[in-house]
Amino acid sequence: MTQLTHERAVRVLSESRDLADLAEAAAFLADDPASKPEELLAGLDHPGVVADQAAIALHRMTETPLSPERQPVTSKEFWQRRLLEGPPGSRLTDTARRGARERGT
Repeated sequence: MTQLTHERAVRVLSESRDLADLAEAAAFLADDPASKPEELLAGLDHPGVVADQAAIALHRMTETPLSPERQPVTSKEFWQRRLLEGPPGSRLTDTARRGARERGT
């Protein structure tokens, strides 16, 4: 894959089916301070390491604790609700909530 930029990583996560490219894009977005929670939702559509990377980044961004088994929540429905409603005192942005509403989630 060519050099990743934020925009390319978002596109790859939404459009690619190549596991190596998806894992690289998810890792890039998970580490990029410019990433928004709603950009990582596409990573939850892919099984395994890609969904895990996206979920861990979402846990960190939203300050949502891991499950009692210390596993990340990889349910897209959970995160769509979380972004739309936002937990009390969360750091979720109005942009994230607006983006979730616009997608009909």
